[in-house]
Amino acid sequence: MARAASQPRPLEFYGPPRGLRSREIITGVEGRGRVRLPESLSGAGAAPIEFLDIRRLRVRLPQHTPPGDYSAQLETDSQSYPVALSVEPYESLKASGDLLFEARPGRAADAELSLSNRGNVSSDIPESCDYWLFEQRSLEDAVIHTFHEKTADPEKLFGILLKRLRDATGGRSKCRVTAGSGPLAPGAERVVKLRAFLPKQLTPERSYVGLMTLGPMYQGITVHVTKNERGSKK
Repeated sequence: MARAASQPRPLEFYGPPRGLRSREIITGVEGRGRVRLPESLSGAGAAPIEFLDIRRLRVRLPQHTPPGDYSAQLETDSQSYPVALSVEPYESLKASGDLLFEARPGRAADAELSLSNRGNVSSDIPESCDYWLFEQRSLEDAVIHTFHEKTADPEKLFGILLKRLRDATGGRSKCRVTAGSGPLAPGAERVVKLRAFLPKQLTPERSYVGLMTLGPMYQGITVHVTKNERGSKK
């Protein structure tokens, strides 16, 4: 249902800070516009800017804008409209750099990862997490061999690919956060230290790729398996 923007009821927008969208199809807003933010968002820990662009009836607030309901004003080239902003919680933990572990099968390996909270709520970095591994070469071979199968049946092809992927797995294992666990505030950064325990069935002098669940995020990892003591810990 469309509603004319000239009506006195505030125009309602909802969603995460970087993508609030209107609850209704709104007509009558012409030209470029900006949202004048309330004074409550100009204090410590809130948005340091005052004006934002309106594009296709979407409002983009600073990514760390706290969750809550805000009254604002939409100003265009010729008119002004009351606006109600409903900012939803948005959790976003991001990592910079690659995560590489190197050790012998059955041993532990240490690595560091820089994390930043790009959301608007605190993210909890756990004390431990899980990860899965696949042999890098076998993962590529599984896709290539499935592609060259004679059958064109999608279900059979998927079954073949799934079997090859299961055969290529290096198993599931644990990783411990030895330093840096705990809540991370919006906008904050932290370097965490990780200790991964490599499965005993890994083949020496092979490389594995995998996926680690670290709180609300998934992080790709690489594991180089060695024959010597380099990079390992008892």
